[in-house]
Order: sequence, then structure tokens, then C-alpha cells
Amino acid sequence: MKNLARHSLWLLGSRLAAQAGMAVFSILVARKLGSAAFGEYALIAALLVIGNLLSTFGTDMHLVREIAAHGDLRPLLPALIVQLGLAAMLAMAVFTLAPHLSAQGSTALRIYSFSLFPLAFFTVFSTALRGKQQMSAIALLNLLLAIMQVSAAVGLYWMNGNLVSLAWCLLAIQVMTAITAGVICLQVIPGFMEPWRQIQPTAIRSLIAACAPMAYLSITIVFYQRLAQVLLPFLAGATPAGHFSVAARLLEVAKIGHVAVFTAIYPMLSKKTSDGPAVLPWGMLLGATALGAVTLTLLANPLISWLFGSEYLPAVPVLRILVWSLLPYTVSNLGSLALLAEKQESAVARTASLSLLVLAGLLCWWGWLSGPQGAAWAILTAESLQCMLLLNKFNHLRNRQALAAGRSW
Repeated sequence: MKNLARHSLWLLGSRLAAQAGMAVFSILVARKLGSAAFGEYALIAALLVIGNLLSTFGTDMHLVREIAAHGDLRPLLPALIVQLGLAAMLAMAVFTLAPHLSAQGSTALRIYSFSLFPLAFFTVFSTALRGKQQMSAIALLNLLLAIMQVSAAVGLYWMNGNLVSLAWCLLAIQVMTAITAGVICLQVIPGFMEPWRQIQPTAIRSLIAACAPMAYLSITIVFYQRLAQVLLPFLAGATPAGHFSVAARLLEVAKIGHVAVFTAIYPMLSKKTSDGPAVLPWGMLLGATALGAVTLTLLANPLISWLFGSEYLPAVPVLRILVWSLLPYTVSNLGSLALLAEKQESAVARTASLSLLVLAGLLCWWGWLSGPQGAAWAILTAESLQCMLLLNKFNHLRNRQALAAGRSW
């Protein structure tokens, strides 16, 4: 718990700064582009997040677990080769999808799709840092990324930029962040260059086989997280999608403490000790989450009006629904991380798949009927279902471990 607190504080500090920067970025971009163009930007960003997770192929979670447990850096080069190959295929697929957007959106999506290549390097480098529990370095990277993104938004706002110029800026930022992550790895990880000197074809095949279950899980989770931003422009139009994106952006800010704890706790759960199962901070996170949900519910109207402008006031009821999904989100993520650390990917994957199917059906139904508010209710319902299923699986795992420990004694 002491290590978790220290690492979480590092990450929380950087996340606070990063999310503050991202909030400024979103505010400036939303005000400059308007709700319709901002809805297109949200769609493009969601597609790139999905593309990044597809190209990552679950290698990040697998490598964090293996590096934390055994300290082996040799799979880093095979992971990079796999990610670059998948990034190339996805970039070609993006060029096929792009014409379905507006002229600006199509061009911006094509440009931003090239971010998948520096993102592959960044993912591998940050995975090595997480596996070695170099959380101060991760914090520095988060802070640097936020500063550069805010600088891009300020430039866009004052130089009368558009969606295309924003895509160019974000691509440049991804390149600079990937280079910085590589330099930090060289400085803080002893012998970091050794695994990069040779590669065996069998290592790539072994990595793909080992990561396939985690890849399926990661892809399912990212579709689950971004499905609303992808479907809403087609179900309700670009402007309602922009309103939903503003509420979703504020929800992400509310998750910064959770993300800090989740990022820090997974390598610790994966590192086997003789002290038994790690103590999960359920009470602390749930208490803070409930307080945050009440606060955001009460302040939704003035926050959105002051930060984004009256054009985005339809996002107020959306935010008031979405914030209550934080409670089941907290339970689901703690339970799933504990299961993943015990190599229970299949159990988490089955739950995530069922939740995704439920969410997709509810989004197509309620999102089409009620727009952003319907989408928010769909997310809250799906999160609650996933929470109950994962909590049941987690309790079952703990009961089995307790039974096994009793037999061993």
C-alpha cells in the first residue's frame, strides 16, 4: 500500500496537470470549431484511440505483467514490430473510411491516422517504464503531452486554424512525445538497448500467441469505451455528438484519480509476493467517486456554461447521467485488474463482450430515440451490468484462493 500510494501520487499529480491541460485543450478547440466540427473531431479522436488499441494488440498489458514479474525486456522489439505492421494496415483502412466524413473531416482523419506509427513507439517505451515501475517518468510524459496539446490548441485558437491544421499539430506532438519517451527509457532503465540488438522470428510468433487473449480483451474494452462517440454522429448527427463529447470530456477529468491508482496498481498486482493477495483500495475510491459524482451533478450547468459556452448547454443533462457511471466503473476496473494480474483474461473478456453487446444494442435504440441523453443512459446501464458480473467473478476468484490457501496450510 505504501508503494501504491507513492506511485499513485506521482501519477495523480501528473494526471491533474495533464487533465487540466486537456480540459483547456478541449475548451479552446470546442469554442473555435463549434459543436458540429467538434463532434467530427471527437469521432476522429475516438477512431484513432480504437486504431491505437487495435495496433497495440494487447502487448502493453502482457508486457507490463511479464516485465513486472520477471524483468525481461526481450519482448519489446517483437512487440514494436507487431504494432508497426498493424498500424500500417489500419492506416490503409482509414483512407477507405475517410471519404464518408466531410471534406475537412476526411482530410484531418487521413493526416491524423499517421499518428499510429509514433504511437506504436510510445506504447512500447511507456510499457517498459510501467513494467519497471518508473512512475515518475510516466508522470513526466503525461505532463509533457498535456503542455504540447495545450500549445497546439492555443495556436489553433489565435491563428484561426481549422480541423485540418489541428490534425497536423497533433501528429507532430505524437512524434515528439515518442522520441522523448525513448530518451527517458535510455536514461532510467539499465540495459535498455540490449533487447534491441537481435530478433528471432519465433519470438514474434510466440508474442502474438501469448497476446491474443489480451488483444481480444483490449479491443473489446476500447470499443466499449468509445462506441458512443463513434455511433452518435450517425444516429443523432454531428451537433448532438459534439454535446455528448463535451460531457464525456468532463467525465474523463473526473476519472483522473482512478486512472492514477489503476496505472500504479497493475504492476504491483502482477508482481508476485509471499504476502498473499494485494489489498485493493475499494473504500477509498468509492467514497471519493460518490463525492465527485454529487459535486459534478450539482455544478454541471455552471461548469459547461462557463467553460464551453451556452452553445453546449444541452450537454448538462447528459453529464448528470454519465457521472453516476463512475461508481460501477470503479468497481469494474479494480476487479478486472485483479483478475488480469491472475491471468484470468478469458473471464474478463467474456464479461466485456457481453457488456459491449448490451451497450451496442442500447445505444442503437436509446441513442436513436433520445440522442445524447439516451446514449448516457445506455452507458450507465451497461456499466452497472459489467460491474455486477465482474464483482461476482472477482469474489469467486478470492474464494478459490482462500480455499487453496487453507488446503495448503
